[in-house]
Amino acid sequence: MNSLMTLFNLISVYLILIIALYLDIRFRKISNEYLKILFIYSLFINFVEFTFNYEVFIMIMITKLILLVIVFLITFWLFVLKIMGGGDAKLILIVFLIHPSNYLNLFRVLLFFLLFSFSFLTHIIIKIIYDDVRNKNYAFQILFNFYLKISNFKKAYIKAFYKIFALTELRNTDLDKINLSNFFIIYDYKKRQFQIIIQYRIPLIIDIVISYLILSLLILVF
Repeated sequence: MNSLMTLFNLISVYLILIIALYLDIRFRKISNEYLKILFIYSLFINFVEFTFNYEVFIMIMITKLILLVIVFLITFWLFVLKIMGGGDAKLILIVFLIHPSNYLNLFRVLLFFLLFSFSFLTHIIIKIIYDDVRNKNYAFQILFNFYLKISNFKKAYIKAFYKIFALTELRNTDLDKINLSNFFIIYDYKKRQFQIIIQYRIPLIIDIVISYLILSLLILVF
């Protein structure tokens, strides 16, 4: 029965992540309504799981609560650093709430975030290289020449988390992907147009899905 429950939990997480992936890429937002439904579903899953493991119910509950607190602290830290949005953080919490208890421990939680870090950094590096190949970094260079006191760390941060749009081509469909409270407007002499360098929300759901998929495969194999 535990094997079936484990498989059911993993399949549930896969389906949740697939739907979240679609919503985030399509609308660039995971709605609170969807997250509320997932939370209620996760409570039901845990109730069923605890029912089949009533002999060690208290131990499972305490272990899971401690690990969920650790997950919350890590995701909250990423949220404070503006690396992760609130929806992504809540989704990760729900994923580990549904994750099979018999395969949940501190090592696997930390392994997930290690995998997430590698995936996220790879995502960032690909973006910077892509922008450089497409000659989009010229606009960044104009900005850096204007603000001479910007540190190398700040330059790397801007290249990683900001995106360039032609001011005249900024479409309404892009507004959900950007942070209008933090932007720069420059004039690109090469393209002879005003451009806006604006904070862009990277779809972290891709990194979350990849990280959990690798984690679950490692669990099933080893």
